[in-house]
Amino acid sequence: MTKTNAQPVIYGAGEVLSARHFPTWLGLALAAGAVNAGAFLANQRFVTHVTGTVTRIGLDVGQWVLMGEYALVLGLFVLGAFFSVFAVQARALRGRKPMPWAPLAATTGLLLLVALFGHAGLFGQLGTTVEQPGDFALLSVLALAMGLMNATVASTTALA
Repeated sequence: MTKTNAQPVIYGAGEVLSARHFPTWLGLALAAGAVNAGAFLANQRFVTHVTGTVTRIGLDVGQWVLMGEYALVLGLFVLGAFFSVFAVQARALRGRKPMPWAPLAATTGLLLLVALFGHAGLFGQLGTTVEQPGDFALLSVLALAMGLMNATVASTTALA
């Protein structure tokens, strides 16, 4: 573990870019793509596209409830990123072994809950517009999961 700007780097560039990590990178990319595709099929919105969410907030100016719902999706992505960095970096800064697997395990748990709740119909009718509360509930949970995953990768590889 080396230090960069007082932040611990858990995995250096040589290790991160080694060929043995290709399956990990491929798996993470496929997982994020699957979540994005699922969100799009469910309600025509990409959940990992943060700038797109901010754009939606701007396009919906004056529609306060809709703006608030998109702001919630954005806020949960940021909250997931915060918790991930805190879980990984706080331990490393205290000289303890970082646990980058913990936010990824939480992501897996959230995605399993989404699958179970979706199968039970708790998100409402899927495949329609994003104007219903169930749609925003789905997007919010997925955004939290993707914030966790995104920041875990960034904070463990000094890409933050």
